[in-house]
Amino acid sequence: RGNVYIQLSTHSGDGAVGSVATIVVDGIDALFDKYLTRGLDTRGRQNSPLHRGPVDQTWGWREFYATDPAGNTLRFSQKL
Repeated sequence: RGNVYIQLSTHSGDGAVGSVATIVVDGIDALFDKYLTRGLDTRGRQNSPLHRGPVDQTWGWREFYATDPAGNTLRFSQKL
């Protein structure tokens, strides 16, 4: 879908259930809103602000997380 960068890892333990995939995107706020209208459920991770909406990180990225049905985390990131 357009110009999207997906980070895959071969570190020990990656690729197992509970792994994280980073997807670098533009327009992260609009993407989050789009996913909400398509049914993204943000209630399951009340202790994680990143699962409830985009957050500006101290390392210069704006991110939000979504967890798939298998328990893997999708980290959507946009450079600030």
